[in-house]
Amino acid sequence: MHKEIVSYDCDKKEFKYTLNGVIVNSQFLIPKNLYKFYSLNNYSLKALSENYLYASNNLELNDLLDCSYKILGYDSFENIEKAKLFYLKLASLKVNDSNKKSIINLESENNFKNLNKFIYYYYSGQFRNISLTEKFDNVLLWAHYAMNNGFCIEFDSESLIENNTLNEDVLKVYSRPVQYIDNIEILDIAKKGFEINDILIPILYLTNLKSIDWKYEKEYRITIFKNDMDVPFNKLNSAYQYYKGHNNSNFNYSEKSIKRIFIGRNFLNSEFIKLEKNKDLLFYNLIKSNDLVYRTYNDEFERIKVKNEYEIFKQFMSILFEKYSEKIYMMEDVVEDGKLKIKPHKLKLMKIEGEDRYQFIDESKKE
Repeated sequence: MHKEIVSYDCDKKEFKYTLNGVIVNSQFLIPKNLYKFYSLNNYSLKALSENYLYASNNLELNDLLDCSYKILGYDSFENIEKAKLFYLKLASLKVNDSNKKSIINLESENNFKNLNKFIYYYYSGQFRNISLTEKFDNVLLWAHYAMNNGFCIEFDSESLIENNTLNEDVLKVYSRPVQYIDNIEILDIAKKGFEINDILIPILYLTNLKSIDWKYEKEYRITIFKNDMDVPFNKLNSAYQYYKGHNNSNFNYSEKSIKRIFIGRNFLNSEFIKLEKNKDLLFYNLIKSNDLVYRTYNDEFERIKVKNEYEIFKQFMSILFEKYSEKIYMMEDVVEDGKLKIKPHKLKLMKIEGEDRYQFIDESKKE
């Protein structure tokens, strides 16, 4: 019988982690839509322009407890087993014999205190996680991940997850909701009955555990497997080198997977936007580059910073116009039935004729 670990979603449906990967409960229904929040920067614009989601190394997450290698415990293994585990993983990375010996000797002298971290780094070269959410109208998500002036992409879940034709380098894809728990307990690998060849099971399991404090995010996680991705072994200590893999960490999607793009409520309040009224319509025009107001700074560094911010802003509007002009919505705080909430309303994006500038038309604000 294969060893396994079981986790649950909020409705207590099982998700089993085995050597054959993640086995999803047949009763679980993938959410119709999934959402990805972005702040406005060069990285997010590149991802939007080239239609990919960046799958994060588990060491890059903002929650210190999320996917922590410290959850893995190897205390019950004998030192000879720990040395063997180091040796096997180093061999698969094609580390030469002299380096293997020096690394294992170094770890042995330190009672293999880096074992859980090393194994975690090792497997991070094989899989990455993509974090999405089931909610687009949560004010905390807008504040934390988009600073209320970034954007949020609405994906058709089925189209996104099952997009195999654009991801031929992806070996496996697993999707499931994050399991939120009160206390994250240490997994002693040997005491749980796992052997050296079973270690991927608890590692895959712990990538889906988060503290109950994060439950408001309603996170949905996609795990992709690829061969030979980058691994920052050099962060362990100077005996290791950064491992440069052959594959990137991107998961590609079709433009058709995007249903809507929401922009934050403060986006149109930018210093780069000028409001104009024409009869019963509101026009939000991107100012000309030579009309840039460099705030009150005289420092050249600040002037360059403002100009770069303007170029990012302009590039974002260009991408929206070229690819998603009919799918743009702005988040707005409104009062409905005596309650304050945020809701989206549709915007029309146009390009100003004869100029390299753009404008939003807000037809919902007719006077």
